[in-house]
Amino acid sequence: MSIARVRSITFNTSKMADAFEADFAKVGKDYVPELEHAYSIRTDDLTCLCISIYPDTASLERGADQMASFITDYGLSDTMSDNFFLTGSCTKFV
Repeated sequence: MSIARVRSITFNTSKMADAFEADFAKVGKDYVPELEHAYSIRTDDLTCLCISIYPDTASLERGADQMASFITDYGLSDTMSDNFFLTGSCTKFV
């Protein structure tokens, strides 16, 4: 069963949010190779709602560590004013 992590990240500036989306679009699959799907929904100038789908819980746990490496390597910790997530199993409707 696929597992989703839905993460809301609010950045200090819109340029920082832009850079996050651009950087992860380029290298995200290298950092988190087990991702089945990854989406960023820009809910306003500062906030990205990120949806990541993994094949199973073990993959998600590895992905969490890999995502932490991406945040550290790109110096993003200091650019975020808020960062939280929810995790759960996926049900495909369509």
